[in-house]
Amino acid sequence: MPFINRRQVALETRAKAEKTYRMQLRQALSNPALTLAQRQELQLRLGEVGKPRVYRESSPPTPGAIVLQEPPPLSQEELEGMKKPDLVALAESKGLPASGTKAALVERLLDS
Repeated sequence: MPFINRRQVALETRAKAEKTYRMQLRQALSNPALTLAQRQELQLRLGEVGKPRVYRESSPPTPGAIVLQEPPPLSQEELEGMKKPDLVALAESKGLPASGTKAALVERLLDS
C-alpha cells in the first residue's frame, strides 16, 4: 500500500480550492453590471485569497466566518464521570502524558 502524506494532500486540496476561487472571482469581476462597491469588494477578496484570516476580539468576524474558541475547562466532577479511554484521549489532545490511573489522569488534566 502506498504511503499517503495527509498534510501534502490537504495542501494540494487547498491550493486547488484557492485556484478555483480566484477563477470565480475573476469571472465575477468581468461582469459589466457590477457597481463600483461590488467591484472593490471582489478585488479585495481576490487579494486576500490564500492569506490566513486573523480576527481581533474587538471586531466581530464577517457573517459565515468560523471562529474557534477554547472550550471551558471541565470540572473535577465532569472529569471523574468520564471513562478512562476518554480521559486518555483528552490528555493526549492537550499534549499531556496519557499513562497512569484514572485518578492520576484527572489530576493531571485539572492541573493543566
